[in-house]
Amino acid sequence: CESGEKLEITSNSYLSISIRIVMMKLQKADLNTIYNEIEKVASNLITNNPNYKAKIRQTLQKHYNNVERGVWSL
Repeated sequence: CESGEKLEITSNSYLSISIRIVMMKLQKADLNTIYNEIEKVASNLITNNPNYKAKIRQTLQKHYNNVERGVWSL
């Protein structure tokens, strides 16, 4: 940053980026498929987080389209 502030990137930031990558790949998918893909690409981020599925759902609700119950798209 120009002001000399440090930019903090948290594990939640990496998880959000991982969700974006998965959704770009899948375009449209049900929740279980999204969970499975996230487990493949971000296993190191979710290993110690028992609430990772809730975080994925929260991110999907904020940034993606719910096309039907349990199905999300870009």
